[in-house]
Amino acid sequence: MTSDIRLPPTNFKSINPKLDQEHTEIFRALDKLYEACEIHWHTEDKLFTEGLSKLPKDHKHVKKLINNHRKIHTNTLKEIIEMKKNIMAHINEEDVQHFHWT
Repeated sequence: MTSDIRLPPTNFKSINPKLDQEHTEIFRALDKLYEACEIHWHTEDKLFTEGLSKLPKDHKHVKKLINNHRKIHTNTLKEIIEMKKNIMAHINEEDVQHFHWT
């Protein structure tokens, strides 16, 4: 499901120990969120695959519904990636400039 989507490595410029620690905590939380979502959604994918194989022939076709469900997961992972990129950019472009004196 998500093999082509990867969370970028954390990369931000050091400002001072306190801000660096807090920035690191933010990125750890984002990384953990991404990982937890990915693990959970792989579990759901396995269950979808198992469930689809057990459907009776006359069961309503649900593959489109499942694919839409999977797309929501993929989009959410992409949003987490974008959030991480935006936070890194904010730190590197705004915080470094505004807190250079610390």
